[in-house]
Amino acid sequence: MTGPATMPRPPRRIELVRRLIALGTLACAAAAGLVELVALQRSRHQLRRGRQQHTAHH
Repeated sequence: MTGPATMPRPPRRIELVRRLIALGTLACAAAAGLVELVALQRSRHQLRRGRQQHTAHH
């Protein structure tokens, strides 16, 4: 006899959806971090290349 005070165990489907949402969130966070890392590396490379060209002209 389960009354309104006790919480019934959520079905497996809800648990699956929660895990998929968590996995999707982690995947998006990882992808965003990777994009930021690539952008940072690219800007550093361009800055370094610009310095090399600048010193080559002098």
